Amino acid sequence: MIPKPKHIGGEYASIFKDQSVVEAYQFRPIHPPEVFDILMTLVRQTDTP
Repeated sequence: MIPKPKHIGGEYASIFKDQSVVEAYQFRPIHPPEVFDILMTLVRQTDTP
C-alpha cells in the first residue's frame, strides 16, 4: 500500500468540521460522473476499500 501523504491526517481532516467550511460546501463545483468511474476503478484495485 502506498503511504499516506503527510498533509493528509487528523489535523487536516479536522478542518472539515469547521462550520464555515461546511457552509461553503454548497459552492463547490459538482464532480463529473467520470470522476466516480475513476474512483471505483481505483477502489477495485485495492484489497480493502
